[in-house]
Amino acid sequence: MTEMEKVNHTIHEVSAENGNRAAWIGLFKQNDPWKWSDGSSSSFRNWKTGEPNNGDKKEFCTKILNSSGAWNDAGCDHRSHFICYEGLGSLSSSVPRQFHVVKEQKNWTEAQQYCREEFTDLATIDNMTEMEKLKSLIHKAGGNSTHVLVTERKNWADAQRYCRENHTDLACVRNQTENDKIEDVRGSRGAWIGLFRDAWEWSDGSSSSFRHWNTGEPNDVDGKEFCAEIQNASGARWNDRGCYHRSHFICSEDKLVLVRDNKTWLEALQYCREHHVDLVSVTSERVQRWVRERAKGASTAHVWLGLRHACGLGWFWVCGETVCYNHWAPGQEQVESCKHRVGAVESGGGQWVSNLTETDKLNFICICTVEGLNALP
Repeated sequence: MTEMEKVNHTIHEVSAENGNRAAWIGLFKQNDPWKWSDGSSSSFRNWKTGEPNNGDKKEFCTKILNSSGAWNDAGCDHRSHFICYEGLGSLSSSVPRQFHVVKEQKNWTEAQQYCREEFTDLATIDNMTEMEKLKSLIHKAGGNSTHVLVTERKNWADAQRYCRENHTDLACVRNQTENDKIEDVRGSRGAWIGLFRDAWEWSDGSSSSFRHWNTGEPNDVDGKEFCAEIQNASGARWNDRGCYHRSHFICSEDKLVLVRDNKTWLEALQYCREHHVDLVSVTSERVQRWVRERAKGASTAHVWLGLRHACGLGWFWVCGETVCYNHWAPGQEQVESCKHRVGAVESGGGQWVSNLTETDKLNFICICTVEGLNALP
């Protein structure tokens, strides 16, 4: 998929989730001609027909439109979502740019400053391949959680396995808004969701107490109705059903997931690697903000991170990176040089601590996509 396709894909999903019509990229005009924010000499352009037209004589910055992925010149003081990139950019054509959609409303100058502080710069697009790549990214960046209808028929356990292998998990429905979103995805089909009966639990370990049962449900009519489906003829209400039935199903796609089971650090690591990708590695302030928000929902005072200390290595992340960015609570970073330690984050304050043992049992946060934290908007 080209970068142009990825950009267009990203824009469509941002629009669907937030009603935003366009996103800033790094192309701007200062006198003449048009230039890229990062100084790139790229001559690639994807203007909408009739653009740039400098409609109000002040349209010196560029947005990518959600409807087509084509570009439009706009006043730089408008507030919009924007797209940053991470990488070597024009310094190396062999290292592809990683694009990131930021769903905050900023004018072009503020967006440029944000991208330079958090990533590399506002997005530069060199060719149609990059444009397609960016369109795809925009499509995937519609929110912290998205839902995918799978039209293969599987029993509940097979559906759960499929979702965990190809997405995050079977869908967890935390409120009426999410139920409405699933209704849109589901169409007219009945489909499995992630609720199963063991005092009714969610497949992803979520503690959500939201329920949307149909009248008279759950009724466990045959004594074996231990899984939940969302029905096609009841206003998206839920029904308990035997888990062996074959049905369509709905997967969720989160980048990070808080698991509210209490496990030791090693058990948490194994769980994340078996069911998701890995324990989370917090390698930047951007990731720290996501982790802090996830940790607020924990049932324990601290939440395990993929952070470890070893003799001769010091602190390192389970993804293989050393600790450059950090957010330690006062006095928590220093440990005896050859003492094995593991790290956690405060569920209330978001600071990191090291005064726990590997055998303490805590909630934990997993990365849920192969792309990992590069996929976070």
